[in-house]
Amino acid sequence: MNMQFWEVSALLRNLRYYLVNARRFFTGWSVTEIPPTELPRPEDR
Repeated sequence: MNMQFWEVSALLRNLRYYLVNARRFFTGWSVTEIPPTELPRPEDR
């Protein structure tokens, strides 16, 4: 694979955003099982 540095960095950034969105989706999906006080809220800090 002959990819430029900016292509690799953009791909990794998109992958990181996808993982963050997937984690938020799963934490929101299991909100009925986990008390809201035990959910990690990094955006509230």
